[in-house]
Amino acid sequence: MTVRKWAEIRKALTQGDCYNKQVREWFKDADENDTRRTLRDLCLIESFDSIAIAQQRIRFFREEVQKTHLKPTIIGQPKYAVDADVKYHPQIVIYFAQDKASIPEKEDAVTARASFRLMNETSESLTNAELNSWANKIYTRFFGATPYRFRKGKYIAWYTRPEEGFHLQVYAYSKQDGRDVVEDIVSFAGKTFSTKYLKYSDPERSNTETPEKMRILGELRDEPKWRPNAYVTAAYAYATIWNDNNIRMLVDNTGLQVNPVIRS
Repeated sequence: MTVRKWAEIRKALTQGDCYNKQVREWFKDADENDTRRTLRDLCLIESFDSIAIAQQRIRFFREEVQKTHLKPTIIGQPKYAVDADVKYHPQIVIYFAQDKASIPEKEDAVTARASFRLMNETSESLTNAELNSWANKIYTRFFGATPYRFRKGKYIAWYTRPEEGFHLQVYAYSKQDGRDVVEDIVSFAGKTFSTKYLKYSDPERSNTETPEKMRILGELRDEPKWRPNAYVTAAYAYATIWNDNNIRMLVDNTGLQVNPVIRS
């Protein structure tokens, strides 16, 4: 590649809607965080960078910051396709994940989520101020000095009350653990818990058996673990709004989510 041609490509990468803009959007809050500001500056392509340096910056951003090579395969529909079929009230989602130190080698983190809908709001009535208020309340209750933690397992606690925005499905180590999480979510949403709407699944199958082996394309692998026992901790929280293609990140405790209202 000629020097002139590289200069044209580098200019495109650093201006307009191309690579550098994507980096700045990802690190939108970097001016308030020294670590993220340093990471941002490492990723931005400079006007004098060589091809090799620019490639290293791009690779560092994609693989080490965004970790695009670690994204799981998702089988589903884009949000805009779902929104075209179903209209819904805004939803608050709290996502939990197993602590990295407790993840067995070569296994994926156990995760969980709990959510509820804001039945008194619509896409048009919800405001940024209200989202910010929810972010602060979520941070105080589920993050703060001691992030919320529970033990996940094979039992399911169901709490279904659609008129109040609940269709909770909590996988837990015991029925009582499941009930505790349900009560906490219902209370946090400002509603009154009632056992009338709570039920459980009580599977006889064991979730502690060693997975059997199977061979896929000549490679020996473990079958997936079934509802394994593991502690999960609040990782991030976000809002989904009908006809808004982007999720609205409220709180992030991982350092990996884009532009949260609060970075814990």
